[in-house]
Amino acid sequence: MEFPITLDVKEGSNTFTTLSFYNGCLTLIGQNGSGKTQLLRKIKDSIAPLVNGKKIHYLSAGRIGLFEQYRSDYDGNRRRSLRYDEAQFGSKTDTDKRHNFETISGGFHTLSVRADVLIKVQERLHKLFNRSLFIEWDAGNLKVSLKRNDIKSTATYSSAREASGLIQLIAILSALYDDEIGALLLDEPEVSLHPQLQSFLKKEIEKYAGDIQQNKKLIVLATHSTEFIKVSSTNDLCNIVFCNDSIQPPIQLKPDMDDLKERKLHEFLSRIGQEHKLAFFAMRPLLVEGPSDSIICHGLERKLDMYIEAAGVQIVPIIGKGEFPIVYRFFKLIGKEPIILADGDAFTDSMDIPLLYVNSKTAKDMVANNGGSTVNAFIKNIYNDFCKLADSQVENLRDLLETTAYWKNKKSDDDTIKIYRRAFLSLIYTDTTTDLLMNNEGITAMKQRIESLMSILNKVGCFILRKGTIESYYAHSHVETAHGKPIAAVDEVSFLNDKEKEFILSQYSDICHCLQFATQTKEINEIEALRDLLLSAIAPILGMINEKTTQNDVQTKIRSIIGERGELFDIILDSTNKSKVTVNVKSKILEVQCFPFEINKSDNLILTINSKLGLVN
Repeated sequence: MEFPITLDVKEGSNTFTTLSFYNGCLTLIGQNGSGKTQLLRKIKDSIAPLVNGKKIHYLSAGRIGLFEQYRSDYDGNRRRSLRYDEAQFGSKTDTDKRHNFETISGGFHTLSVRADVLIKVQERLHKLFNRSLFIEWDAGNLKVSLKRNDIKSTATYSSAREASGLIQLIAILSALYDDEIGALLLDEPEVSLHPQLQSFLKKEIEKYAGDIQQNKKLIVLATHSTEFIKVSSTNDLCNIVFCNDSIQPPIQLKPDMDDLKERKLHEFLSRIGQEHKLAFFAMRPLLVEGPSDSIICHGLERKLDMYIEAAGVQIVPIIGKGEFPIVYRFFKLIGKEPIILADGDAFTDSMDIPLLYVNSKTAKDMVANNGGSTVNAFIKNIYNDFCKLADSQVENLRDLLETTAYWKNKKSDDDTIKIYRRAFLSLIYTDTTTDLLMNNEGITAMKQRIESLMSILNKVGCFILRKGTIESYYAHSHVETAHGKPIAAVDEVSFLNDKEKEFILSQYSDICHCLQFATQTKEINEIEALRDLLLSAIAPILGMINEKTTQNDVQTKIRSIIGERGELFDIILDSTNKSKVTVNVKSKILEVQCFPFEINKSDNLILTINSKLGLVN
């Protein structure tokens, strides 16, 4: 068998997805719901022609299976009677079908009949994990016990008392070493394994994945763990299948693609870190310029309750703006929707970053609406005119330009013209100088044109810090006194913890707009959900009350309408004015502060409830 080998995965009656093995292992990655498990099962059903008659073994993400009944209170009735010592993995009649098991039982049956596989597993358990493993039959049932070798006089104990991760590792290793298996498919191999165990398992997988004719096997992993992602070269990228959406075909790169031959991409991959690999699982990687920007973005999203990770966003720090284009194109290549948050010099120094968006339909439509011909021409015209204006104003505004952070922090070998241009952009967006600068009609017109460009870029996911760098937005911290940018960023986030959302949205408007675009989700508001439940209960109650209504009638009505959920509310009938009730919520965990309040039968219910709860009508 010579690699690469291709596999036609059947998707429908007449459709196929072609995947390639460039070595013996493929790794499927993507978010929850992106179709990894579906694809893994389709591979299982399609891979037989490649395994030369050997077995195909699939281990599911829920592979602990029925074994869990011995180690947990699975039905709420076993608090005092967990059945550790009854744990077993089936009978002898199960052994012949061990390769069909999608749970750990199959692996332990293999250990019962393959002495060579058992020796390999036992040796690793003994030397690496200080465990002895014993496989035995008891009244026709397969039982497994272990012993701690690092503690003297320790007796053997049931496998149900062992850590879940170690039990799962034993079963996976059994399948990995079993040369009767030609294809091993693992769904979430990381389940219950801490990072170091994941790393060990990954190394074993690499060792045993390969040519079936050399007693190795084809291995396919579907994973959420970065420990199972090895990327140090473009060749490594081709062994990853990117699942971005269950209704879209997966993406696998090919070694001969022109995009993979770029030197800067090779340099980027050679130093790829954890945050970059985490972005492989996100739909919208947010590329920011360095660790300080990352710290501030994380601080703002926590303060604003944005839940960016849950929204499919991963913040990825980039080393200098020169790396933005290659990283952007790379993420586009694997089916992502990268967003850029860059310093002001991404506009003042060149158009490399804005020009990444020339093919965007949204950008084309917006440029046309602004009277432009092409996105390329629109961007370049604004940039060229900005440079001319900035250069012409140096002598007039030198004193102001040299008060900006860009000038104060310049290095001796910096290009003076570029520094002045950066300072000029920062200056026209600094509140303290706006009035002075706006008396100049040329600057006023240029700012309006820049705003039109920024508006278009924002719509397509490119955000440029108008004030310059992230530090120009700080309300408290100073890089000079904090002894470094990351420390200053941490100090600023700490200061913002005590500030209201309105202050943050104003002070950090550019960054907040970027985060809001990235998350594309509505703000979590428990009052809205509570309002819907309250309206369903209160409307019938107000409709029924009269002079003869009792408090018991009210409680009965609540239960009849919303059942047990009625226990959440106290709706108290006014004893003197039976056209009015007082509403309260009995909960210590809901984030609501507007209760109790009164409501009259004659009130406009929707308007009144929205008003009482502080919601917009």
